[in-house]
Amino acid sequence: MASRGFGKTQPTKLDQLIGQAVDYSRRREPEALDKIFDNLPVEMNNKVLKGTLRELNKDIDTISWRARILRFGN
Repeated sequence: MASRGFGKTQPTKLDQLIGQAVDYSRRREPEALDKIFDNLPVEMNNKVLKGTLRELNKDIDTISWRARILRFGN
């Protein structure tokens, strides 16, 4: 069993979901993003979306791709 270290905070479920969404956005995987966003309550969905956009703020190529998916579907 691996030690996690004393006093180190663990990422929250929200942080984990944001990390996954950022990764899937960068890899252009809309089906994987759908699995995240389709299975969350609306409030959590909004938090994940805002956090994802905050993380991708400087990556305009990924943002424009995600906006196209949201606007037009696959």
